[in-house]
Amino acid sequence: MLNICHRQKKSIEHPLCLSDTELYTICYDPTKPLFIFLSNASQIKRASDRKTNSQTYADYYEEIIPNIHINKDLVMGSMKVINKRKITLNKQENSIISSDQTIYYYPIELLHYAPLNQSDFIFISKFPSILIRLVQLYHIEQLRKLFAENIQCYTVSLNHLNYDFSLSYEQPSADILFQAITRRSVNEQFDMENLESLGDCFLKLAISMSLYYQYPLANAGELTKEKTNEISNENLYRLAVENKIKNYLYNEKIIFQGKDSNWLPPGYIIKINNNRNKYTHQKVKRKAFADMIEAFIGAFLLSSNYRTTIKFMHWLGLHVIPLDQNSKVI
Repeated sequence: MLNICHRQKKSIEHPLCLSDTELYTICYDPTKPLFIFLSNASQIKRASDRKTNSQTYADYYEEIIPNIHINKDLVMGSMKVINKRKITLNKQENSIISSDQTIYYYPIELLHYAPLNQSDFIFISKFPSILIRLVQLYHIEQLRKLFAENIQCYTVSLNHLNYDFSLSYEQPSADILFQAITRRSVNEQFDMENLESLGDCFLKLAISMSLYYQYPLANAGELTKEKTNEISNENLYRLAVENKIKNYLYNEKIIFQGKDSNWLPPGYIIKINNNRNKYTHQKVKRKAFADMIEAFIGAFLLSSNYRTTIKFMHWLGLHVIPLDQNSKVI
C-alpha cells in the first residue's frame, strides 16, 4: 500500500525511465485510462514533430494543458491503452492489451506512473476469484464433516499441514463434492450432470432392490408406485431440507462487476434495499436440489464403495435397506 501511495501521480523524469513492465496514466485525462509503453514501437516521435499541419505535439499540449512546459528535444512515449480487465471466476485473458491497437504519442511531461505495475495489476484482478475459491473450499469442508459425522464410515481430518485432496476409497474428495453441488448455470469448468446421471441410476436400482426384499408379496404396480414416491423430486427436495444440505447448492453464476454483480468482498455490509437479495439469495427450482442429492449419490459411488454409498442414502432417509418389524436388515 505504501508503494502504491508513493507511485500515485509520480511523474516520469526521462524517456529512458519508461519500461514495458509498468503502467502509466496521462495527467490531464479525467477518465484515467491505463497505458503500457511500447519499447519496440516501429516509429519514434519527438515532441517537436507535427501533430497537426499547424502545431507540433509540444505546442498542442501546451495549449490545452495550463502551466506545463514540454521539452521539444525529448523522445515521446509510444503508448497503447490496456483492457479494463474483466474479472471472471474461471477464465481470464493473459494479455492486457486492448482491442484498440492505436499507438498514442505523449510527451514525457504528461506521463505519470499508475498505482500498480502490470504484474501487480494482473494479480489484483485475480484476487476476487481467489477469495471466492477459499469460501467455496470452506463450505465443502463443512459438507464433508457433516457427511462424516452422520454416516460414520470414515473421518475427516482437519490437519491442514497434511491435507490430501486426492480421492480415497472411503470418502468423496473436496473436488468431486464441489462438482456435485455445482449447476451448469454457474458456468464452471465442470458441473453435476454426469454425477447426477450416475446417482439417478443407482438410486433407482437401490430403491427397487430394497422394495423387492421389503415387500416380497407386493405386485409390480404397488412396487412401482412406492419406488416413484421414493425417487420423486419432491421427496428428494424434502430430504435436502431435512438434512440441512440445501444451502450448499451453487446455482447462479458469480458476477463481479456491473449492474448485475452479485458478489461483495468479505467484510462488506449490505444495506436493506431492493437489491439486497441478489447478494444473499439464489433463485433455485426445487428440482435442482433433487439433482444435487442424486449427484451426491454418484459422488459417493465413484469415490467410495457400495456399502458407504448405501449408508449415505440411508442417512438421507431413502428406503435402501429393507428392515423387518424389529428394524433388523431382512
